[in-house]
Amino acid sequence: MTTTVQLRAAAVAMALVLGVATLSGQGSPTSAGPVDPLLLEDLALSYRILTDRGIMDGLGHVSIRHPGNPQRYLISQNRATGVVTPADIIELDLDSRPVNPNARTYNEVAIHAEIYKIRPDVNAVVHHHAPGTVSWGMGKIPMLPMNQSSRWMLDGVPFLDYRDFGRIPGDRGWEDTNLVHTPARGEVVARTLGFSGALLLVNHGAVVVGASIYEAVGRSIYMEINTEVQTAAILRGGQVTYYDAAGELRATGSRSDFARQWELWKHESCPKAGFCKPEFGDRMATPGGGRGGRGGRGGRGGDATGGGRGGRR
Repeated sequence: MTTTVQLRAAAVAMALVLGVATLSGQGSPTSAGPVDPLLLEDLALSYRILTDRGIMDGLGHVSIRHPGNPQRYLISQNRATGVVTPADIIELDLDSRPVNPNARTYNEVAIHAEIYKIRPDVNAVVHHHAPGTVSWGMGKIPMLPMNQSSRWMLDGVPFLDYRDFGRIPGDRGWEDTNLVHTPARGEVVARTLGFSGALLLVNHGAVVVGASIYEAVGRSIYMEINTEVQTAAILRGGQVTYYDAAGELRATGSRSDFARQWELWKHESCPKAGFCKPEFGDRMATPGGGRGGRGGRGGRGGDATGGGRGGRR
């Protein structure tokens, strides 16, 4: 597939650049500069949305690639997901060194850094432990899309067994911990994810990626919904018809900015969060405009303000 070839070429190019950058010295990295306050608000709000909708329970984390420098990313400092505010957002380089040396980071920031290193198309990463998704990762039945909101699963949702970490040279093995707490384990996660939109971590949770914060959050929510619907369909017995819209995928791609859903999620979570600025309204920070979700080609997902294409855990 042409897109896959292009992504692989871009990943090689980025790896060469990052390889040079990694050798440039130790200590705290310099900041890549200020970020749109709306984007910072939406990143902080994503923690609240995912908590309010049962995808996170105080554990988990969300990050975005720094829009001004692909060698930096933004993530909350080590806090419970339901209390994150824009003031908690910190900046790290792709060796997961914080710009602020006093910042407390999550144990599993390597998940984010290693994915950003090899996936230039990814601008947001979510790691969560939603119960239905954890349950699905305990089996071997492929996760398949039930409707158009999870059509990105047609790219596949691979599994990663934490017991395989013992194959990493120098790793103490899963008996020590199943956390992805080292760059080497993070690299295994990134390479097993491949060019898929999500990865199931056996007995742990999931990693979900997207071209925007809106896409990564939307995929995380619909991934959990998909486990419920697919489980119910299997338990009912008989033949199960899975979503297969090859023509639609050729026409629009598997991307979605989940613009209309984001408007609802934001409306529901902002009053509790208490930090949403009224002047931002229902704007979305990422330029470009994605397609799909319930917005569709002609819906909110297609306007110029949409997202889309282009210690504790």
